[in-house]
Amino acid sequence: MTEERIIEIALRYLRGHYKYRPRVDEIAIRARLRGGQNLVADGMLSFTTPQGTPFTITFEATDYFKRDELWYKVLWPLAFWDAGAAASVVGSFSILFLHWNKHLGLMHSWPYLFWAIAFLGAVILTLLVYKVLLPLRRYRYVYAIEQFKAYFADDQWVTFSSDVFPGYEDPLFKEVRERCIYNGFGLLEILPDEKVKLHLTPARGALAGRKTRKLVSFLTESDWSKAVQGRMRSVNWRDRLGRFLVRVAKRPELDDLLRFKRPIWRQLTICTLSTMLLVAVLIREYGRRPLIYENEEAFVKRMEALSAQLEAKGPESNIPVLLDSASVWPFEKNTLPYLKLIPESLPAQARVSFTSGYLAYQSGKLKTYSCDQAFQAVKGKFVVLSGSFFDLDYLKSILFRLRENRIPVNGLWAECLFPKRGYYVLILEQAYSSLEEAERAQGDLIAFLVSQGLLLETRIERVEGE
Repeated sequence: MTEERIIEIALRYLRGHYKYRPRVDEIAIRARLRGGQNLVADGMLSFTTPQGTPFTITFEATDYFKRDELWYKVLWPLAFWDAGAAASVVGSFSILFLHWNKHLGLMHSWPYLFWAIAFLGAVILTLLVYKVLLPLRRYRYVYAIEQFKAYFADDQWVTFSSDVFPGYEDPLFKEVRERCIYNGFGLLEILPDEKVKLHLTPARGALAGRKTRKLVSFLTESDWSKAVQGRMRSVNWRDRLGRFLVRVAKRPELDDLLRFKRPIWRQLTICTLSTMLLVAVLIREYGRRPLIYENEEAFVKRMEALSAQLEAKGPESNIPVLLDSASVWPFEKNTLPYLKLIPESLPAQARVSFTSGYLAYQSGKLKTYSCDQAFQAVKGKFVVLSGSFFDLDYLKSILFRLRENRIPVNGLWAECLFPKRGYYVLILEQAYSSLEEAERAQGDLIAFLVSQGLLLETRIERVEGE
C-alpha cells in the first residue's frame, strides 16, 4: 500500500471521525503540506469551533518503504555526550574536593601515575553512565513523534500501513504506541483490505502541554514553492547567499530523518564550565609547594655523610647553620592564620613556653631556679647577655653547644631582671662588680662566637636593685 493511498484513506476516516464535532463551517482537508523549519504534514483537516477558534488536525502517513519514520533509532551520540557531561561534572568537583582537603599529594609525587588514574577513572565513569542512560526513552528517537512535538496542532495522528511493523508484540510497535500514549497522539492502522483500525485517540488532557509549542502555517507544496520563489526574487544576491549558508549550516534536508534530534549545546556548555573549573583548581594546586616528608633513617645517614665531608675539608668548613624556628616565615603567607601574625606575637609565643626564670648548667643537665633567686644573685652587678630567643629549645641547643666548648653560660628569662622583656637570653654565669671586668668577659665571648660562625649579639647591662 502506497503512501498516497494511506493519505486518502486517513483523510476520509478522519473526516468521518470529526463529522459530529460542533463547528460553524465545513471541514477543510489538504494533503502534502510544508511548513517553516522543514516541517512536513502529510494531511491536515481544519474547521472553526462555535467559539470562533480554529481547530486543526494533522497526521503523518507511513508506508512500508518509509517505515524508518516510525522505527525508533538509538541516539547513542546523545547518550555519550550526556555521560561525558555528567562525568566532567563529577570529575571536576572530585578534584576540587581533593584540592580543598589537600589530598592531591600523588599529583606532585607521581604526576604520570595520577593523570593515568584520573584518565582511566573518567573513561570508566563515562562508560558506566552511558550504560545506565542508554535504555532511557530520551535516547530512542522516532521521527514522526519528534516532528509532531515541533509544532502545535489540536489533534495529531500517526497513520501507518499494517506491513510497517512485524506485529503488535514487536518492540518497534510498542515504542510508537507508548510514545503516542505519553504525548497524547492518535494512532491509526490501515489494514490490507483498506479498513482502518483505531488503536488510540488523541488525549485531550495533553492539550495543555501542546499549547506551549509554536504555531506553524502549513502550505501545499505548490504554494510553498511559489512563496519561496517570491521571497528569493525580492532580495539581492548577498542576502540570498547568506540565507543559503544559514540553511546549509543549521537546517538539515527533508530526507534527513534525524533533523529533529536534540541539540548538544547544553552538554558542551557543561563540559566547558567543568573544564574551566578543573583548570582553575589545577592552577591553584600547582601553585602550592608540596610538603615532602623525608625518611628519618635516610635523613640521619645523609647528615652523617655531610658531617664527615665537612670535617675532611678542615675546621673552617665545619660551620653548621642553626635556624630559629620562630623566625621561619611559612610558605603559605596568604592563608588567614598567618595574615594575623604580627611581630608582637612572638614574645607571647615565648611566654607560652616559659617554664622557669633561670636555667643553670650542672653536670650536663639544666637545673631551674626561680626569678627571685636569679635576681638576688646578681642585683647591683653587671651581667653579660647574648641573643634574644623566643624558642626555648633553640636556646637550649645554643647553651649546650657553648658549654661543650667550656663557655660558662646559662639561660635566663629576661623579664626576671629587666621589666617588659618577654624572651630568653644567654647570660654568663658570673656577674661582675665593675664594668671593665664585664667588658673583658664580653670580648672573650664575642671571639668564641665569631670563631663558631654564630651571629649572636652581645651586650652588658647592670641589674638595678638594693
